[in-house]
Amino acid sequence: QRQMCIRDSSSGCRCLEHNEDSGGSDGSYHIYENDVGTCAVDVSLAKWDSVKRARIIEVALMLGWRVGVHDAFVHLDRSPVYYPEEEKKLFLY
Repeated sequence: QRQMCIRDSSSGCRCLEHNEDSGGSDGSYHIYENDVGTCAVDVSLAKWDSVKRARIIEVALMLGWRVGVHDAFVHLDRSPVYYPEEEKKLFLY
């Protein structure tokens, strides 16, 4: 088995100031100073082949995660648990 790695130190929990400095959105799920706490992470899959990358996306969606796909990483967040009315479950950067 292969372990997933956090993309960088800004991709897990962020305070408001760090989120702003890293270019994160005001409503980022990485921010811990909100109603639900941090519920997002960016995972580097750059060294994974397309089959493994597709599999992590498939499993995350099956488990109810929202997935954002970027060339360098995959964003995973639990917003559907807290905000089920959100329709975007899969998006591209």
